Amino acid sequence: MRVLIDRHQADLFRAMQHLFEDRLDVEVWTPMGREWWDDKIWQFGACFGDDRLAQQYVIPHDGVHHERAGGPGTWSTYDTAHPDVEIRCISLETARDIGGWAFVVATVQENQAGFKRFADEVGAKFVVQVGNTGQYIDWDLGPLVISSSEMAIVGRGIVAHQEFDSAAGGAFGFKDPALANRREVRNFVNLIDRIDQSWVPFLEAEKLLASDGFKFYAHGHEGRDGVIQPTAKIGELMGGAGWGWHVKPVGDGFGHVIHGWAAVGRPLIGRASYYRGKMAEPLWEDLVTCVSTDDRSTVEVVGLVKEISSDAGSHAAMCRAIRERFDATVDYGRDEARVRELLGL
Repeated sequence: MRVLIDRHQADLFRAMQHLFEDRLDVEVWTPMGREWWDDKIWQFGACFGDDRLAQQYVIPHDGVHHERAGGPGTWSTYDTAHPDVEIRCISLETARDIGGWAFVVATVQENQAGFKRFADEVGAKFVVQVGNTGQYIDWDLGPLVISSSEMAIVGRGIVAHQEFDSAAGGAFGFKDPALANRREVRNFVNLIDRIDQSWVPFLEAEKLLASDGFKFYAHGHEGRDGVIQPTAKIGELMGGAGWGWHVKPVGDGFGHVIHGWAAVGRPLIGRASYYRGKMAEPLWEDLVTCVSTDDRSTVEVVGLVKEISSDAGSHAAMCRAIRERFDATVDYGRDEARVRELLGL
């Protein structure tokens, strides 16, 4: 039994592998080859009027994609975010010949129509995975929806978290608060310097706390302190930090970064209001799991962070509280049961 899933964001694709391969015993493949684009099945990025994203995600590249021993039209590749996990890739011609497709999953809205058409062609169930706030669902296509956002489900669908390595001993397992540098603050929100609501207070707080020995780091795409790879390294750095600076006004459904902070067990600094009504809302309880910057000046925020950081017991209590909140809201076994029922497994 096989499932075809489009690939774009590394942690989302890895979550789909966890769900379908590790839990449902369904072999995961992803499209590879220009014919997927030319036949208008894989259409991510068509809104740009060119094939730039097809060049990035579905055109084989020497040294990146390697032919598999199973025959022509299949490749293996590895993502730098998860370098030890094989990604199976398949051409359109081989996908049509190979058979065994149980599901076809579109994770971006532009692939919905084409993936539905391919699912009908090979006799598979059509599934849409919704991971972002505002992601469009074409309910007229009759999809089965696996949602990790607050988007309304008006057809057949369930809500499930995206699985990552959050178990004890895992990359994002709970880290002993005693291992944290309580005077270290890290950000993993991409493009933070373009988000004024985050960048300006971040710089202000960094300046105000410098004399007390605090160190601030900004990671992610275009981040001052660089992109961190592989994903497991992010968990390591989170565990070594005292605080997660997380201000993200748009885009989150599930949110790998914010759930990573909660799983590792490090309190947040940021706008709790941005997460009202969203999946991560329970992770934001002021002075229990976070220091909310809503209705506080940077000076007030800095004062609280400094006070809590100076008391190992208070900081450890917040570390444990946010992990407890994660455990109370994220249950992969429960989510697996919901998906099995939805997919008829």
